[in-house]
Amino acid sequence: MSVLDLTAVELGKKIKAKEITVVDAVKASLEQIKKLEPVVHAYVTVDEEGALKKAEEVQKLIDDGTLTGPLAGVPVAIKDNMCTKDLLTTCSSKILYNFVPTFSAEAVINLEKAGAVILGKTNMDEFAMGSTTETSAYGVTRNPWDPEHVPGGSSGGSCAAVAAEECFFALGSDTGGSIRQPSSFCGVTGIKPTYGTVSRYGLIAYGSSLDQIGPIARDVTDCATILEAISSYDKKDSTSIPREDMDFTSALVDDVKGMRIGIPRDYLGEGLDEEVKAYLTGLGVTLKPYNDIYEMIKTLKNVKVLLETGKTNYAIVNNLDSTCKIVDKMNPTALAKSIKNPVEIENEKKAHIKDGVAMTKFIYWLKKNIGKIPMTEISVSDYLEQLRREQEGNLGLSFDTISAYQANAAMCHYSATPESDTKLKPEGLYLVDSGGQYYEGTTDITRTVALGPVTDEEREHFTLVAMSMLRLGHVKFLYGCRGLSPDYVAREPLWSRGLNYDHGTGHGVGYLLNVHERPNGIRFKMVPERMDNAVLEAGMICSDEPGIYIEGSHGIRTENMIVCKNAEKNQYGQFMEFEYLTYVPIDLDALDVSLMEKKDIQYLNEYHKAVYEKISPYLTEEEAAWLKEATREV
Repeated sequence: MSVLDLTAVELGKKIKAKEITVVDAVKASLEQIKKLEPVVHAYVTVDEEGALKKAEEVQKLIDDGTLTGPLAGVPVAIKDNMCTKDLLTTCSSKILYNFVPTFSAEAVINLEKAGAVILGKTNMDEFAMGSTTETSAYGVTRNPWDPEHVPGGSSGGSCAAVAAEECFFALGSDTGGSIRQPSSFCGVTGIKPTYGTVSRYGLIAYGSSLDQIGPIARDVTDCATILEAISSYDKKDSTSIPREDMDFTSALVDDVKGMRIGIPRDYLGEGLDEEVKAYLTGLGVTLKPYNDIYEMIKTLKNVKVLLETGKTNYAIVNNLDSTCKIVDKMNPTALAKSIKNPVEIENEKKAHIKDGVAMTKFIYWLKKNIGKIPMTEISVSDYLEQLRREQEGNLGLSFDTISAYQANAAMCHYSATPESDTKLKPEGLYLVDSGGQYYEGTTDITRTVALGPVTDEEREHFTLVAMSMLRLGHVKFLYGCRGLSPDYVAREPLWSRGLNYDHGTGHGVGYLLNVHERPNGIRFKMVPERMDNAVLEAGMICSDEPGIYIEGSHGIRTENMIVCKNAEKNQYGQFMEFEYLTYVPIDLDALDVSLMEKKDIQYLNEYHKAVYEKISPYLTEEEAAWLKEATREV
């Protein structure tokens, strides 16, 4: 029997018994890879040097009794959407052709602790969007049993590698079948674990509410053993569950006769639960298949139809009978979504603390390293994204980051490209407008940072913008006001000096949705097609982002998120006010306090006191000391 015929557990036993060395097992896998890869193409990266070096290290730990587990010394392949420290991770996309993570996914770390040896990264459908492993930017993976057939996907590379004996087991990820389907196609065993059993930290997400990392191996015993190794509670993943029972191998039995398999009724086309259906019917709701709307719309005669012609597809509008009257107005659910409930607001506060920690760490790093290490608009933007992704529950960015240095920042929605990517120097102003999506909500923040000496004009403009942002955050107004009323408060410090900015001061923000959401906004100039001039209601979240843009010189914007809430109610009516959600320092190095009124200084000091109290507990000692100085009273 060849070593390649062994299961992962069988190989682990032979390594432990000193019948096979770890180096021999790794070499056997590498030889098989060289032999079959021209046809199968299961891998996008093979780390031969690293695997052999690791094999020697693991063998020593086995020999001295440090590593005793069943997977110690067993070669493994990792799907290319899981971060592996110092090893290329591309998601089979040219977009990430040179991405080398600085950390590993938690599941990968657990395997390394168990002594498994990583051979390389396996091919997949690009960003896991596919089911055949034919959409990879690095070529098609073939089914080892018949190269004319696909291996399935998106974990086709991992399943093909196991089937071709190019590794002893592999990790895949499954959103809607991406482990189970290719395992079936390739004749191997794959498991999608219960959501939360295996940490998703370090897995580049496809569908975060469904993604799970799982094992792919020769048989069920291997999968159970691997699942025990990779499962753990992880505080870095907010959906991780603290399971008491991680002993999956003890559940293995020799005979499955008499066991039942449960199939959800929905899988059999039964549709909604009868109780739910009855409830909706009682409300006058008629349930129909989704695409029936295109035929149903043709049956409407002599009725009023509420729809937005600018947002409803052509087929629906065109199929309406000429006797129908279109009421071209906003869908009423837009207003309902914009008014966040108390739970959503509390969650948003949590999200902004996480985002504030990431942004504060970024500004600290920027200030400490400018001029000491190479920095460009793109490289620092990438580092900020990394800091966000390290926050528990981060789902990625809420929009593409605007990272702009000096004159580039004068272009309000500048986007750095490889051609325009500007080197940062220890002088002038740098603007970053960015945000994150978290399980708790959506964030959007802009800060302008002095990287060194600034001109008197830059300092004046920076101070005026900071004053504008703070004054809007402290405005009080009677209920019934729309965004055009408080906008004057924000613009007055600029207008009084003949300055202005040609964009709205604030836009609505969705709850784990679009970073721009109607119908609320803050702008003095009405733009009817934007539909963002609703009465400001308690629970609405807006941005507060005044700015100044001087072509060819500099651009400055300071942005906080604010939530509208009720203030006092008296004989004059219900008063309204705003509360900050964003807590990140405003750069005192660019401030001219002599331009500020007493109330502006008070607003700034109060805000900075809150920033330090809320953010410092999550920082290192050095970062917290810096933040103390950065939020000092002026």
